[in-house]
Amino acid sequence: MAWPSDESGWLVRTDGKLYIPSRGQREFHKNPAAIRLLVGGRGAGKTAAGVQEACKKIRAGEPGLILAPDAQHFKKSTWVQINEWIPIDESITGIPQSPLVEHWSKGDKMIRFTTGSVVWYGGIKEPDSWRGPNVNWIWYDEPGRHPSRNSFLIPIGSIRVGDDVKMWLTTTPRGVMHWLYSFFVEKTLDDEVLDAMEEAGFSRDPELLLSLNRTSTFDNRKNLNPIYYAMLLATYHGKWREQELEGKFVSFEGLVYDIWDPEVHMVDRSSVKIESWWPKWRVIDFGYRSPFVCQWWTRSPEGRYYRYREIYYTGRTVTTHADQIKYYSEGEMIIATICDHDAEDRATLEENGIDTIPANKSISPGLQAVYRSLKFDESKEPDIFFLRDSLVEVDTRLSGKGLPTCTEEEFQFYAWPKDKDGKPRKEVPIDLNNHGMDTTRYFVMEVEGEIGDGLEISNGLLNNYRG
Repeated sequence: MAWPSDESGWLVRTDGKLYIPSRGQREFHKNPAAIRLLVGGRGAGKTAAGVQEACKKIRAGEPGLILAPDAQHFKKSTWVQINEWIPIDESITGIPQSPLVEHWSKGDKMIRFTTGSVVWYGGIKEPDSWRGPNVNWIWYDEPGRHPSRNSFLIPIGSIRVGDDVKMWLTTTPRGVMHWLYSFFVEKTLDDEVLDAMEEAGFSRDPELLLSLNRTSTFDNRKNLNPIYYAMLLATYHGKWREQELEGKFVSFEGLVYDIWDPEVHMVDRSSVKIESWWPKWRVIDFGYRSPFVCQWWTRSPEGRYYRYREIYYTGRTVTTHADQIKYYSEGEMIIATICDHDAEDRATLEENGIDTIPANKSISPGLQAVYRSLKFDESKEPDIFFLRDSLVEVDTRLSGKGLPTCTEEEFQFYAWPKDKDGKPRKEVPIDLNNHGMDTTRYFVMEVEGEIGDGLEISNGLLNNYRG
């Protein structure tokens, strides 16, 4: 059976929509490099471009791998995009399995197409598990979410079948400290590699081996829901806009928590089953014109901490907040309610049946403790996570002004002041848009104590910092 293609040869989506590549996508498709990286912002069409490249190889009958950083991402994102173009899974598409598919083994995660192409697919959380198949091509979707370069290096060893072997990666970038940057931007190839390229009949140009293409959210605007596009513009600012919308590798130098990565530190509520017997805490930073913040935290048996509920609101009295806190805490066993030191506001809470303990407000040790708790690498997950959809109510006054409406939105604003040369001065953070940051610090100091490693912060100018 003929594959449903347009006059340019691009696969037509199952709903009849044509694939009209943007400038960045066109350059990616024309790029002859053996290993190509397409970076782009959210909604920039990276995954759609990846599917189109896979279709070329499948139509040619070549065996391949389609990988994502973990099984959850593959299922929720990569697999859904594949099915928009090739109706493999009836539960997603609502239409019968494509006649282009000859056999689909869900257990083995393998699809055999009518062209003879056999494709294995899945998450690559454990890179060593993908040493087996020998293939002609690999598509790795969103490698920026994987902390280990082994998730890139190990599968490469499988590309050994046929001619014109290829690997392409499609992702939102993750800053200049990520392993993708060292491979595709710095591209420091030694003479041994360049000699091997020359022996294979290529020039000594590193771009023919490792090449980077870029597309942006703005390039793909015509294909995006207008409300979704407006939400992205309202949400991302500064460095985060450069990374998440423009698709740039950026340095987060100047942010207090430059290690913060929403793809790592924020998790779906469905992925964490909070049990009633897990220990729980409430942490409060008072405010009226500025946000009043109350965070609910819990600890899993594995020692991971989750912020699972939050009030972040302006213009309400402590008495009103107290009623709301009791309502949302009903039936929960709260170990302690940790509070900012305002004596009158603490007294109001206690008059309304909420006993409190004063927060440890040590700033320098607290910043270091939070930094350490957020830290992760190939061998270690973070200690603290933020559940998505934790906010009980959006403060429209804040959102209307483009200000943070919850703790996780503060990370992109929480920065060090700069000296006259533009360098960050790591003495005291800017005292602005930091109410959730302070609340998180109170909590980490309560459960972790004062931790002395992590950031290097001077104690000299902390006296005027409100938090």
